[in-house]
Amino acid sequence: MLNAPPKWDDLDDILKIRYLMYGEFPIYDYYFDGTYSESKFINKEDFKSCINDLNNRKEPYEKYQDSNPLEGYGDTSVLLLRALDKYPIKNKTTVNIGNSGGCWFESIILSRGGICSTIEYNKLETDYLDVNFITVEEFKNNSTTFDCALSISSFEHDGLGRYGDPINPDGDLEAMKNMKNIVKPGGLLYLVIPIGMDSIAWNAHRIYGKKRLPCLFYGWELIDSFGFNEQWLDFDFKGQPHTQPVFILKNI
Repeated sequence: MLNAPPKWDDLDDILKIRYLMYGEFPIYDYYFDGTYSESKFINKEDFKSCINDLNNRKEPYEKYQDSNPLEGYGDTSVLLLRALDKYPIKNKTTVNIGNSGGCWFESIILSRGGICSTIEYNKLETDYLDVNFITVEEFKNNSTTFDCALSISSFEHDGLGRYGDPINPDGDLEAMKNMKNIVKPGGLLYLVIPIGMDSIAWNAHRIYGKKRLPCLFYGWELIDSFGFNEQWLDFDFKGQPHTQPVFILKNI
């Protein structure tokens, strides 16, 4: 059973300073307990329904191109689908890092012909044979590498304890560094993170701006983006998880 995540006031002063990059970032209260004690089961019928919806989608992706970026997660899937059209994953081993709450992003991988695995802190199970669920603990000391990876609103949580992960001010940076051992050299990472003025909403997520975003990309080559506007890096979203573009990064 995973312990409940600590609240901001539970941290010592040194940890607080490191999380805020020595006073560079504001802190907002936005607490969640994303741990659960038992494994979560995702039915194969849920996968089939999602994949069917994706395969029969009628709306053109361009319809959403000028949507209001402040509406939150609504266009993330559309941006990802556009990214996968341009940088396809068909017949490629593709891992989803962090489940993001269901079977939707695994279904996107499968609908685009990818060979799908997921690595997640919490235990997930399914009777759908086309998906391989692996916990972070199970993946330790595993030498498997993948052609591609998706990280959909995941790394901004690493090190905050929200999902039972270890408390670590640099958990997100270490996770990105570790991805270089998971994605094959020359492979692509489809990365979705909230952007705006640098800040932390404890313990929900980080928001990446002009200071933290380059740190996150270190060691990767940014080759494209979908839905990104550099002007948003100066916008203070007050800790809310708005504006999540898709970045295409190459493991150089």
